[in-house]
Amino acid sequence: MRATGKMTVGPGLEAPALMEQKRPGMTRLDITIQGMTATQAYDGKNGWQVMPFQGNPNPEPMSPDDAK
Repeated sequence: MRATGKMTVGPGLEAPALMEQKRPGMTRLDITIQGMTATQAYDGKNGWQVMPFQGNPNPEPMSPDDAK
């Protein structure tokens, strides 16, 4: 399943978003703001994220709480 839309991330600031889900338990969310794309993904066992807005353009594992 693929869903596209816009998220409000601040006063007057919208960001295009794409969410994809695939069985069993796989999900990915991409949000683009000012030319940078943040990604959060979960493969059914492990989660990872890329958060360039926080100064780190490299993929990192999610904490167990974030992965839930």
